[in-house]
Amino acid sequence: MLRSKKLYIYLPELKKKLYKVGRLTSSLRSSFFQRYGSRFQKAVEAVSEGNVYKYIFKPSGRVVWVVVGRERDYLLTSESFCGCPDFYLNVIVRKRVDACYHILAKVLAEFLGVYNLVEADDESYSSLREEWNHVI
Repeated sequence: MLRSKKLYIYLPELKKKLYKVGRLTSSLRSSFFQRYGSRFQKAVEAVSEGNVYKYIFKPSGRVVWVVVGRERDYLLTSESFCGCPDFYLNVIVRKRVDACYHILAKVLAEFLGVYNLVEADDESYSSLREEWNHVI
């Protein structure tokens, strides 16, 4: 399907523009809002409220992103997967958008450098992953 193929390259294109310009301009804000609507606004709120976490596990160097949502914490696999219901329903099933607000929050937080950094040992990874995946 051409529509879904185009849909799934939109976020990478916006992210590329963001890094090329080097700042979140009003034009880029408008592009994000035009594409994602309230999801973008929720992402901005999540970042400003400090709800984005980057976990670095030692000594492996494994990196995991987690966004605190309204219902629970959501584990992200880069920008390709989130465990939230919106991602499952509107990205995977209905193919209406290519990202939930948790993924948008991760992209913005990483670009802006505004996230909580948590360093943990590799032994704690399994128990944390179980906690993050309890609904998936």
